[in-house]
Amino acid sequence: MNAVATLLYTEFGERRRGEVVEQPLALMERHELHNLITRHHGSVVESISRRMVADFGRPEAALACARDLRDAIQRLRIRDPARAGLHIRSLLLPTPPGTRDPALWAETALKLSIHFGSTPANGIAALSTLLPAFAAPLAPTPRALPLAPGSRIALHLLAYEDGDDTQEGMTRAAAPLAGAGVGVFGELLLKVGEQSRILRPMDCPVSVGRSKTCGLVVQGEEISRTHGRIEFVNEKYFYVDDSRNGSYVLNRDGTEVHLIRERVLLVGDGVISPGAPVMKQTGQVIRFRCNPVRLSLGDDAVTKPRG
Repeated sequence: MNAVATLLYTEFGERRRGEVVEQPLALMERHELHNLITRHHGSVVESISRRMVADFGRPEAALACARDLRDAIQRLRIRDPARAGLHIRSLLLPTPPGTRDPALWAETALKLSIHFGSTPANGIAALSTLLPAFAAPLAPTPRALPLAPGSRIALHLLAYEDGDDTQEGMTRAAAPLAGAGVGVFGELLLKVGEQSRILRPMDCPVSVGRSKTCGLVVQGEEISRTHGRIEFVNEKYFYVDDSRNGSYVLNRDGTEVHLIRERVLLVGDGVISPGAPVMKQTGQVIRFRCNPVRLSLGDDAVTKPRG
């Protein structure tokens, strides 16, 4: 099968305090995304603060780039909590004729934006006609999306294989986080939605889950009544998963660890997502900030909980 030239069409958006940000990406941030496209051998067709379009020689390269662009946007959100409303949506399609013609491209871009209505925020979709162009079958099977209002174009939400774990590309395979052998931790700042709480050693352990009896109530379809707990052991804060389907802990550097009845050391800034990866979570997540007074790295970051 001959390689099919593939267009990667991305739109960026951001809401702050309920208002839409007109220029979601700064110039330097766009330059960083351009570098990602270049590393995947793509050619930039258009680049503005709210939209970026690139052409690739094959769909696999466009898909890999779309995933890396989404990871880059995720890191921007983690780096600055005020930008939690920043998101990206991506669409892959066979490169249409006239892409390099400014007059023709303006009309094409308008049509593509109409088809985007059913693609979720931070999702990566593809025109159904592009799926046979991939050299190998995508696993799991791409999921059909409902037609967007005013569109007759069928889209599929893409899934891909990441390492040994087959998933929808929402979570990168992550090595265990660096641990702490000796440390002195003061306070743990937690935020669920608009509610903030400062946790101190004497407050622990604190249960986490949907039940109103939990010390930290987090709502969501994938979240158990008692999903996990935060404990303070040997001068360190840990999150412990007590559920069947596990928890995900996202670090500031973008790595995400999947826990099933394990515990992870909480260091710096990050996100705890009970029951689902952060990028697939439809319920609430827990943002945390834990700044140690003194920290010496060791090997006990992810360990089996006692008892």
